Amino acid sequence: MECEYLSKCAFLKKADKLEPFIVKMIKMSYCIENKWECARYKLSLSVPEKDIPDDLWPNSEEGTHWI
Repeated sequence: MECEYLSKCAFLKKADKLEPFIVKMIKMSYCIENKWECARYKLSLSVPEKDIPDDLWPNSEEGTHWI
C-alpha cells in the first residue's frame, strides 16, 4: 500500500544529495511496498508531521525508540 506522505515527504524532498538509485530503493522499499516499516511513517502515527526531523531516514530505528 502506497504511503499517503509520498508526495510531501520532507526526507525525500531533500534527498537530491543522494544517489538516484538509493532514492529509488527507498521509495520502493518503504513508500510503495511497505510503509509500515518506515520510521517516518511510524512516527507520524503518534506525533504531528511537522515534528518529524527532515533528516530521519526511513530505516532509522533511533528516531522511533520512544514510540
